[in-house]
Amino acid sequence: TPAAFGPACRIRFDGTIGWAETPLATASLALAPNPAAGGKAQLRATGLPDGNWPLVVTDALGRTVHRATLHSANGRAEQLLFSHKVTPGLYQVTLMLPGGPLTVRLSATP
Repeated sequence: TPAAFGPACRIRFDGTIGWAETPLATASLALAPNPAAGGKAQLRATGLPDGNWPLVVTDALGRTVHRATLHSANGRAEQLLFSHKVTPGLYQVTLMLPGGPLTVRLSATP
Protein backbone atom coordinates (compact mmCIF):
# COMPACT_ATOMS: atom_id res chain seq x y z
CA THR A 1 0.00 0.00 0.00
CA PRO A 2 1.57 3.31 -1.05
CA ALA A 3 2.12 5.94 1.61
CA ALA A 4 3.53 9.46 1.43
CA PHE A 5 6.67 9.96 3.51
CA GLY A 6 7.95 13.08 1.77
CA PRO A 7 10.87 13.44 -0.63
CA ALA A 8 13.64 10.87 -0.66
CA CYS A 9 17.19 11.99 0.05
CA ARG A 10 20.14 10.31 -1.63
CA ILE A 11 23.64 10.70 -0.24
CA ARG A 12 26.28 9.74 -2.77
CA PHE A 13 29.72 8.37 -1.92
CA ASP A 14 31.31 11.40 -3.58
CA GLY A 15 29.87 13.51 -0.74
CA THR A 16 27.08 15.23 -2.65
CA ILE A 17 23.45 15.17 -1.57
CA GLY A 18 20.50 15.13 -3.97
CA TRP A 19 16.72 15.10 -3.70
CA ALA A 20 14.54 12.70 -5.67
CA GLU A 21 11.91 14.47 -7.77
CA THR A 22 9.31 11.83 -6.98
CA PRO A 23 9.11 10.06 -3.62
CA LEU A 24 9.39 6.30 -4.02
CA ALA A 25 6.44 5.89 -1.68
CA THR A 26 4.10 7.11 -4.45
CA ALA A 27 5.41 4.67 -7.07
CA SER A 28 4.20 1.07 -7.21
CA LEU A 29 4.86 -2.04 -9.29
CA ALA A 30 2.52 -4.98 -9.83
CA LEU A 31 2.82 -8.20 -11.82
CA ALA A 32 -0.17 -10.15 -13.07
CA PRO A 33 -0.57 -13.03 -13.03
CA ASN A 34 1.84 -13.94 -10.26
CA PRO A 35 2.73 -16.83 -10.17
CA ALA A 36 3.00 -16.77 -13.95
CA ALA A 37 3.18 -19.76 -16.32
CA GLY A 38 6.55 -19.57 -18.07
CA GLY A 39 7.15 -16.18 -16.48
CA LYS A 40 4.77 -14.44 -18.88
CA ALA A 41 3.42 -11.64 -16.72
CA GLN A 42 2.24 -8.11 -17.37
CA LEU A 43 4.15 -5.44 -15.43
CA ARG A 44 2.09 -2.42 -14.38
CA ALA A 45 3.65 0.63 -12.75
CA THR A 46 1.94 3.73 -11.37
CA GLY A 47 3.12 6.93 -9.72
CA LEU A 48 6.26 7.10 -11.88
CA PRO A 49 8.02 10.19 -13.18
CA ASP A 50 7.61 10.39 -16.96
CA GLY A 51 10.56 9.00 -18.90
CA ASN A 52 12.45 5.85 -19.84
CA TRP A 53 13.58 3.73 -16.89
CA PRO A 54 15.93 0.73 -16.80
CA LEU A 55 14.30 -2.54 -15.79
CA VAL A 56 16.46 -5.46 -14.59
CA VAL A 57 15.32 -9.01 -13.84
CA THR A 58 17.56 -11.27 -11.76
CA ASP A 59 17.17 -14.93 -10.82
CA ALA A 60 17.39 -16.41 -7.31
CA LEU A 61 21.20 -16.51 -7.59
CA GLY A 62 21.40 -12.80 -8.45
CA ARG A 63 22.25 -13.35 -12.13
CA THR A 64 20.78 -10.84 -14.57
CA VAL A 65 18.45 -12.75 -16.92
CA HIS A 66 16.67 -9.84 -18.62
CA ARG A 67 17.11 -6.12 -19.22
CA ALA A 68 14.59 -3.75 -20.73
CA THR A 69 13.51 -0.12 -20.73
CA LEU A 70 10.14 0.83 -19.30
CA HIS A 71 8.59 3.95 -20.84
CA SER A 72 6.26 5.87 -18.53
CA ALA A 73 3.86 8.65 -19.53
CA ASN A 74 1.38 10.43 -17.29
CA GLY A 75 2.81 8.51 -14.34
CA ARG A 76 1.92 5.06 -15.75
CA ALA A 77 3.60 2.24 -17.65
CA GLU A 78 2.62 -1.26 -18.72
CA GLN A 79 4.73 -3.90 -20.44
CA LEU A 80 4.88 -7.67 -20.97
CA LEU A 81 7.80 -8.79 -18.81
CA PHE A 82 9.12 -11.64 -21.00
CA SER A 83 8.34 -12.37 -24.64
CA HIS A 84 9.80 -15.87 -24.20
CA LYS A 85 9.34 -18.68 -21.69
CA VAL A 86 11.72 -18.65 -18.72
CA THR A 87 12.94 -21.37 -16.39
CA PRO A 88 10.58 -21.96 -13.46
CA GLY A 89 11.78 -20.25 -10.28
CA LEU A 90 11.80 -17.00 -8.36
CA TYR A 91 12.84 -13.75 -10.00
CA GLN A 92 13.38 -10.22 -8.75
CA VAL A 93 12.13 -7.43 -11.03
CA THR A 94 13.79 -4.08 -10.32
CA LEU A 95 12.89 -0.72 -11.84
CA MET A 96 15.63 1.90 -11.49
CA LEU A 97 14.11 5.30 -10.62
CA PRO A 98 15.72 8.65 -9.69
CA GLY A 99 14.96 8.11 -5.99
CA GLY A 100 16.29 4.55 -5.96
CA PRO A 101 15.22 1.08 -7.08
CA LEU A 102 11.67 -0.27 -6.84
CA THR A 103 11.45 -4.08 -6.68
CA VAL A 104 8.79 -6.79 -6.93
CA ARG A 105 9.18 -10.58 -6.98
CA LEU A 106 7.88 -12.94 -9.67
CA SER A 107 7.27 -16.66 -9.34
CA ALA A 108 7.57 -18.41 -12.73
CA THR A 109 5.86 -21.80 -12.99
CA PRO A 110 6.18 -24.46 -15.72
